[in-house]
Amino acid sequence: MSQVAPPPSATCFPFSFQELRSLHEIAQVMAGALLMREAMQEVLDILSRDMQMRRGMISILRRDLKEVYVDVGHGFESAHGEGATYRLGEGITGKVVETGESIAIPNLELSPLFLDRSGIRQNIDRSDLAFVCVPIKLEGEVVGALSVDRIRDENVTDLTREVQYLEAVARLLSRRVRERRIKDENERLRQMMRKGPVFGGLI
Repeated sequence: MSQVAPPPSATCFPFSFQELRSLHEIAQVMAGALLMREAMQEVLDILSRDMQMRRGMISILRRDLKEVYVDVGHGFESAHGEGATYRLGEGITGKVVETGESIAIPNLELSPLFLDRSGIRQNIDRSDLAFVCVPIKLEGEVVGALSVDRIRDENVTDLTREVQYLEAVARLLSRRVRERRIKDENERLRQMMRKGPVFGGLI
């Protein structure tokens, strides 16, 4: 069953030294000169190293199309998973973006919400995986989602600590994810304008 994570508490589950070090490294990456996709890929590499993440995705909300698309992925056998889309409210990623609430699943095999639209887990025993998806928000607005899976610990049924850590990561990503979304929206608008007038002269 899906476990909707409670809001993080400043007094609950303080971050470990390793987690703080990783957050600092991620903050440096996001403040650096790397291009957006390169920076996001570096963040997923850090999560793979320090969180034992097997696969991870950063998805971005397309407000005009009311859909979420996978922009950057880690742990894909090929690049076909990048670009996968979800309607708002569809699957775990679409639901997280629609509601702005994190979802944590201790055993991925037991979640009816999981769609694997990217196709990257088709030949994997999902009962071995735990999955966490958190919204990426800036100034109260959801701009995307960060999702990861890792090997499931049979003795762990509460993923609150992992959720809080990933929510902290998402806050560090939020500004550049919004910049990426705005750039994407502007590009689609330019493409529409290049196609010329439609609907009786309205663009």
